[in-house]
Amino acid sequence: MVATTTTLFVMTKDYPDIQREITSTQLPKFLTVTLNIMEKTEDQTPSVFHNLSKLFLTFPGATRSASDRAVKASFTCLNRMPARPEIIEAVSTCLLAIHSNEDKAGSRGSQADFVDKFCGSMHAVLDRIFSCVEEGEPL
Repeated sequence: MVATTTTLFVMTKDYPDIQREITSTQLPKFLTVTLNIMEKTEDQTPSVFHNLSKLFLTFPGATRSASDRAVKASFTCLNRMPARPEIIEAVSTCLLAIHSNEDKAGSRGSQADFVDKFCGSMHAVLDRIFSCVEEGEPL
């Protein structure tokens, strides 16, 4: 459902009238509902994060209000273990899309904070992975 709705929103990009009538009003509601579901669900699928990435890159202005909640959901997902590699890749892609969205908006002040949070989450993931491996055991 998220993929289909995302595709419909992205298809409106080339049609300003449709975008103004549908996307600008419904996209924030869609993001709110999607993020609410993500916060309540333990098992995230990579496709949700890939679709969020598409929306953040395609509609930087309309998605700006949801970026903080999307970052929070992304970091929460990264901090859950065990994280599958495809989830880590999808979440990273989503975080980079959000960061790219912020760069387009001209707010570079939070760039250092973003990089610190991202690196901290990746360090936590790697620490958990390495803590499961016995020393001297072949990888």
